[in-house]
Order: sequence, then C-alpha cells, then structure tokens
Amino acid sequence: MKRLGFIVNPIAGIGGAVGLKGSDGEETLKRAIALGAKPVAPGRARLFLEELSGLGCKFQLYAGAGAMGEDEAISCGLRPSLIIGERREKTTAEDTKKAAAFMANNEVDLLVFCGG
Repeated sequence: MKRLGFIVNPIAGIGGAVGLKGSDGEETLKRAIALGAKPVAPGRARLFLEELSGLGCKFQLYAGAGAMGEDEAISCGLRPSLIIGERREKTTAEDTKKAAAFMANNEVDLLVFCGG
C-alpha cells in the first residue's frame, strides 16, 4: 500500500492576505491577526484530502500532529496511520523540518505540503 506524507503549515499565507510580506515571525503573525487575517492553509488542506478521498485510492496517511495535518485528516473522515511530532498550539519551521525529515527517512511515496 502506498504511503502519503501530509504536512500543513497552519499559518502559511496569513500575512499576504492583509498586505504583509508573509507570516514569518511572531510579531508579523500577531499583526496579521490584528488586521483580520484568517488562516488559508487548513482549508486548502481539507480540499486536497476531500478530493483525494473521492478518488477511492487506498493509502496509508502519515500526518503531522494536530494543526499540521492530523486535524484536517480527521475532519475529512480519514484516520492517519501514523502521527508525526507532538500536538502544539503554535508550530514552527523546525516542526515542519522534523516532520518532513521523518517522512523522507521512512520512505513515503509522496509528500504533500499544504501552505499559503
């Protein structure tokens, strides 16, 4: 059975929607939220998973913990075979790098990254 690695950057793209240059850094993120920005990556991730589920493909899903993929998978009725990392309220680039490295080292057949 094929293995699909799935990682979501839950805050990616949030700054661009309100005219900021990205969402890197705590202060930029706070400013984006204060300006009314909403995360776009989780919705894009769910759209991808809904479309994939509709194809009837059989696969094992390796997902980042919590908002990094697990939550979106569960909301689409999918059960990840493996959860990578720890559930955290705030995620960092380091969390993404660790999840991607784990998936690469465990030979996923396809790694999907959803961002902004």
